[in-house]
This record gives sequence, structure tokens and C-alpha cells, in this order.
Amino acid sequence: MKIRIRSQKTRLVLMIPTRLLCSRMAASITAKALSASVPSVSLCSEDLYRICRAIRKYRKEVGRLNLVDIQTAEGEIIQISL
Repeated sequence: MKIRIRSQKTRLVLMIPTRLLCSRMAASITAKALSASVPSVSLCSEDLYRICRAIRKYRKEVGRLNLVDIQTAEGEIIQISL
């Protein structure tokens, strides 16, 4: 995952490995956080891990996937891509 923020004052690029975000550990942490903060959501860690595997497979087949691409009137750019 690549997060890029550009403005007149700030230039920030964060690169986080997709494999790290889509791991069993991240899925279990996310499932616990979701169940604690939103009790009506019933996703277990295995369901989230299946979703992550599908995202990794899609990224491998297609390549870069832009999740967010925002350009403001002041010239600021915010991009999040897998």
C-alpha cells in the first residue's frame, strides 16, 4: 500500500507492504477491534483473512489499484493505492 500526500507545505509518502496489511495477524487484530467498537458487525478473523487473500490475488492479476485519488482546489493531492 502506498499513501501519498502532497501540498505546498507537506510531502509525505508512506509505503506499507500489502503482505503485512493482509496477514492473519492483521485480520485478527481488525476483527477484535471491529467487534469491540461496532458490536452489530459479525466478521470473524477468518472472514477478514479470506477478503485479504482476495485482495492480494486481485492485485497480483491486475497490478496497482487506486483506492483514493483526491485533488483539491488548492493543489493538494492525496492518493492511496494498493
